[in-house]
Amino acid sequence: METTLSAYYLTTLDDRALPSFLQTWLQFLVNAFSAKSKPPSRSYFLNHLTCDPYKSGTDGLADITVLVRASPPPAPAPPPLFTTKQGFAVLPPPLPASLSFELLSTYRLFNRTMTVHSLLVKGLGEVATSSACRGSGFATALLKRLIEDSSRQQVILLHASGEYKGYYAKLGFKPCSSVGWSRFPLADASSSSLSGYTLNDTFTAGNLQHLAIHSALSSSVPLVARSADYFDSWMKSDGERWGRQDGGSGYAELWSDQGIMVAWAVVRVEEGTECYQVRDFGCGEGVEAGMAIRALVA
Repeated sequence: METTLSAYYLTTLDDRALPSFLQTWLQFLVNAFSAKSKPPSRSYFLNHLTCDPYKSGTDGLADITVLVRASPPPAPAPPPLFTTKQGFAVLPPPLPASLSFELLSTYRLFNRTMTVHSLLVKGLGEVATSSACRGSGFATALLKRLIEDSSRQQVILLHASGEYKGYYAKLGFKPCSSVGWSRFPLADASSSSLSGYTLNDTFTAGNLQHLAIHSALSSSVPLVARSADYFDSWMKSDGERWGRQDGGSGYAELWSDQGIMVAWAVVRVEEGTECYQVRDFGCGEGVEAGMAIRALVA
């Protein structure tokens, strides 16, 4: 154990001692998730952060918690925040200036308010640990402290691969749903049945009709609250990320001849099939939802 050579600190990415550490964090995530069958790119994680309409402040760096190793250790060292089961004493911020920092473990919080009962929600994502430090208990220590500090939070949500179900269950998380492909036939959208409508596959920035349709739907169906920034930033970037080069997936809008947007969708193709996964969809009055989807993915 390098107790005489290194110190361990828990802080957030907006710590003054970590200028320009965002690029290090992005590359850390790319490396941590590189073993996935379809590893996400650096731009994927950057879009998640910069396009999040509910991030803290202007950059969201305060939502990113990091555990770093610093060399050399401070003298004298402050009282630790906690000690991992392997005996690593983790010190509180702020980090001393002019030290060399190595990122070991991280997670990011997503700030949300659910429409149902107006529940305050913290979403947990980008949980990652350096491959060289896995098994050291760093991620477990970080998450346990998060849960303790979030005792007043009503809900902490986590989307995780099924292989980690047992791990998160030990920390107190309970499964609430599983994600899979639901298959159903699309309504026939012949040119006659959708006459009077035009397809547009370029995102219309600043178009508040997204929000108007969403608000109308929310009045009768409980939905996660959206904002204008969500449509202008998050959904736009998600549609562009999938593109329309892989069999028609990406972003599309359906407009009436009267200049009213009646539906939109962000879709992608299930690999090796002719099935579409609808990632985001909204449909207003005047057009049947199944026919709108058919037109949008055609």
